[in-house]
Order: sequence, then structure tokens, then C-alpha cells
Amino acid sequence: MLLRAIAGGIIFMSLLSNTGPLALIDREVFLNT
Repeated sequence: MLLRAIAGGIIFMSLLSNTGPLALIDREVFLNT
């Protein structure tokens, strides 16, 4: 789960630099998984 959280954080940060709303949705998906 830690690896998934780290991967999710990296993806979230990379998406955040591109698109805000989509990044928030993606982060929610990772948190709920």
C-alpha cells in the first residue's frame, strides 16, 4: 500500500502541474483504491 501511495503521489504531482481538477480526481481514486 505504501508503494501505491508513493506512486499515487508522484502521479498526482505530475498531473497537478498539468491539470488541477483531473489531478484531484486521480488522487481521490488512489485514496479510495
